Amino acid sequence: MTKIIKSILVFHGVNNNLVFVRNFFVLIIFLYWGIINQPKIFIMPQQNYVITITASTPNVSDPANSSLTLDDNGNTNADPGDQITWRIGRGSGIGRISAITADSGSTDVFGPPAANEPAPQGSSGNWKGTINSAIAGNSIENYTITWYTDDNPEQGPYSCDPRITINPRQTV
Repeated sequence: MTKIIKSILVFHGVNNNLVFVRNFFVLIIFLYWGIINQPKIFIMPQQNYVITITASTPNVSDPANSSLTLDDNGNTNADPGDQITWRIGRGSGIGRISAITADSGSTDVFGPPAANEPAPQGSSGNWKGTINSAIAGNSIENYTITWYTDDNPEQGPYSCDPRITINPRQTV
């Protein structure tokens, strides 16, 4: 940086040093002022939210109207880029989750890409998805968890419809 300043000083000659220095500082002040006064988007560091399913109430006569008890009461608030993990709690009555999908007509807060969509995590029974990092704040996804009970794995599937709300992006 000092080489650039010296070469500019030599180029302008000794008589113009004061004018150059004044103009240089004015330029620095304008650049600094422009940077300081720009709105900044504050992105929260990525979080991993674990939603534990603590109980299930299968409705045999109307499986689509069954219910789950989730430790966040079925209302998850997350930020773009966050990971959501669904964990089957002990004694919940759930044998396995077969799908976690966005409801028809609802915003898909996970995709694209498809790799972000909720998927099973090995043989643990847990499912994990990553919120799309470009999703708009205040987006809402109503989604369906489809599952089978542990006492009668042939009966079902049952489903429940929780929701994920994307927090508004913070500007400072």
